[in-house]
Amino acid sequence: MEYWNYIIENFLVLAVFFAGYELFLKNSKFFKFSRFYLLFGIIISLLLPLFHYRILIELQPTEFLELGKYNTEEFQQNLSNISSRDSINIETIIISIYLLISFGFFGRFLFQAFQLKRLIEAAENISVIKGIKIKQAPENHRSFSFFNYIFLNKTSEKTTKSYVLRHELIHAKQFHSLDVIFVNLVQCFLWFNPLIYFLKTRITDNLEFITDDEVTKNTRALDQKNELKNYQYQLLSSGLCRHQKMPILSFNHSSIKKRIIMLNKKSSSKLHLLKLSFLIPCLSVIFYSCNVDEVEKL
Repeated sequence: MEYWNYIIENFLVLAVFFAGYELFLKNSKFFKFSRFYLLFGIIISLLLPLFHYRILIELQPTEFLELGKYNTEEFQQNLSNISSRDSINIETIIISIYLLISFGFFGRFLFQAFQLKRLIEAAENISVIKGIKIKQAPENHRSFSFFNYIFLNKTSEKTTKSYVLRHELIHAKQFHSLDVIFVNLVQCFLWFNPLIYFLKTRITDNLEFITDDEVTKNTRALDQKNELKNYQYQLLSSGLCRHQKMPILSFNHSSIKKRIIMLNKKSSSKLHLLKLSFLIPCLSVIFYSCNVDEVEKL
């Protein structure tokens, strides 16, 4: 039954971190903090259920006798339940189905990675910028990046091409592909948990918010209004190309409306982050309930 405890605790920890993001970080401009917060939440949900502790509770002789009475009755009831069980182990079937689906998702992940590798090998080289290779994106593909590879779509306007290149360079330099690969791998084995799909969306959205903010940050002092306006026009023009596709393991562009809203938001106060401290007692209760076993000793 240990794996059921693991699944329940994993879900509860993810729920706490997801609620914290939705309440306190989703509409703030703490993009870089949110990046590590979301990844940290997933890692903690995977590791925390693995730790177990025992607490010894001393029993008085009278309490022990009373406890033994109830334990005897419970033991006799369990014997009758065991005799009526079906010979087929349902838990074994459930685990087998889980592993089969998980390996299916993992095989799909490897297939996507192989397709992306073939795309990298086949794409035409354009140039190299500080070790980052610029390649020609295939027809009907948006511009995208994957580690130190950037695929640029054919664009007629030089200004648009400049914004796209700056955008993808930030993705590459800040290793955003690691986040995408990590959450896709976790999804392969937590496919049954609906929260992982919501967190995956929040992670990819936040990576776009980070990049949009970085693109416009360096030039705001010179010409803030024009820079923001031109970049937003570029986002709108790219969003109109619905027929264009992207590899699944690259960055799936989030809603253009969300990105424009976050670009125009004012900076948030750092005191806002103190509200996240409420997560500590929530996590403590979950940990104590699921991981601390009370052992009775006479």
